[in-house]
Amino acid sequence: MLSGASNAFAAMFDVQRGTDNVGGRAITRHKCLLAMDKQHEHGHKYAVSSGMWYPVNIGLFVTGSYDHHINVWDTNTTQVVMDFKMSGKMYRTAMSPLATSHMLIAARTEDVQVHLCDIASGAFAHTLSGHRGMSQNS
Repeated sequence: MLSGASNAFAAMFDVQRGTDNVGGRAITRHKCLLAMDKQHEHGHKYAVSSGMWYPVNIGLFVTGSYDHHINVWDTNTTQVVMDFKMSGKMYRTAMSPLATSHMLIAARTEDVQVHLCDIASGAFAHTLSGHRGMSQNS
């Protein structure tokens, strides 16, 4: 499991293997396998708003943050292999679990646009404009 927190902490847990049973085995605790915080060389500076595994290979994972960055991490080295500087706070990132011909990250930022970031080239592939304001019925 990949987890992000408001204190800029991102962590990985193996939820299939518990490390400590509590209360007669009713509750299982899990130790953190890897952690990246503000002190990490490439750690986020503000809240980690999203995290996801690269769908094709769990050797990569992606985190988005309020610090305006999307980081693509190497699972084995916990080093950032790609860093996308966004125009605002990152609210959500997503990747297609079915795509085999591209490596795009859809990124939702506070500027009401969705940006498509290409891991293969390190470039922004497209920007999709969103709504300009809130609907009266929202």
